[in-house]
Amino acid sequence: MVALVPFRAWSLKTKFALCSGALMFAFSVAFTTWTLRTVEADVRGSVVDAQRALVRSTAGDIDEKVELRRDAMTTIAGLLSDLAPAPGPAMDAFFDARPVLRKMFDAVLVVDGSGRVVHDLPHGSASTSTGLVVADRSYFKQVMGGKAVMISAPERSLIGGEPYLVFAAPLRSRSGKVTGALICSLNLTHPNFLGHLGEIHIGQAGYFVLIDSGAIPVFVMHGQKGSGANLL
Repeated sequence: MVALVPFRAWSLKTKFALCSGALMFAFSVAFTTWTLRTVEADVRGSVVDAQRALVRSTAGDIDEKVELRRDAMTTIAGLLSDLAPAPGPAMDAFFDARPVLRKMFDAVLVVDGSGRVVHDLPHGSASTSTGLVVADRSYFKQVMGGKAVMISAPERSLIGGEPYLVFAAPLRSRSGKVTGALICSLNLTHPNFLGHLGEIHIGQAGYFVLIDSGAIPVFVMHGQKGSGANLL
């Protein structure tokens, strides 16, 4: 049987060695804990910086694509005003020769001064709009009031109720009078550059939210699935 020697009977050298060992162990534990917390903070900081950079990059990409569409609308609306093709084959030929808007948007509409859709692309779809009246829509009123290319708050389709973002530009007579509007729309449930936002994940559970800048903010795109508030 091994007999335990009382602490007070230990030699000074033994006590010193034991205390030194205990202090070294405590220091090692404290240093390791501090190191782990520092590394964790650095990792968190790096992740936050990366996510901020992703948000800035995505916002810049959206701005660039919106401006490209705004410029295309301005150019095509000016040409459409100058050439003034009649609705039907002549207008089809006009847009066939200038396919840029069909590549950028889900739908292209030409609206007369009363707010009636006189031409739409694509033809023959379930959401064909020819004959519909958009005179009560805010974007139409603003364009008819002389505003240049504008982007609406999210709108619900008059036909299927799907959420759209509308770009509108004025059409003018040779005297400069506003005679109608060129309207292009992006369906926010389609895989375009806005609809695609809902599919992008940030980390494991993060997502993008796009909100308009009106007095009463409205969700343009909400990436959280099953939230019941994805759009509008």
